[in-house]
Amino acid sequence: MRKDTNKVCFFNWMLLLPFSLLFSCNERKEPRQIERSFYYWKTNLNLSAFEKQKLKELNVRTLYVKFFDIDWNTPQQKLYPLQNLQLTKTVWQM
Repeated sequence: MRKDTNKVCFFNWMLLLPFSLLFSCNERKEPRQIERSFYYWKTNLNLSAFEKQKLKELNVRTLYVKFFDIDWNTPQQKLYPLQNLQLTKTVWQM
């Protein structure tokens, strides 16, 4: 009885494997749209002229910015921000 079960299982895998390979290896019809983005992980958001220039040259549309760090306050049993993000006016003039 055990040999028959093994044969059936093997047969099922031999049928399943070619079909899974056939359907998983297909070409994409549409080209993928890739959007360049960066992380800015500093507390003071003050982009230099060089950084702004590179962001424009590379056509960066998204800049992920760290707004604050958080920590757990044990006595109050809640989260609180440690340091807030410091912004400068020149950041918005990109």
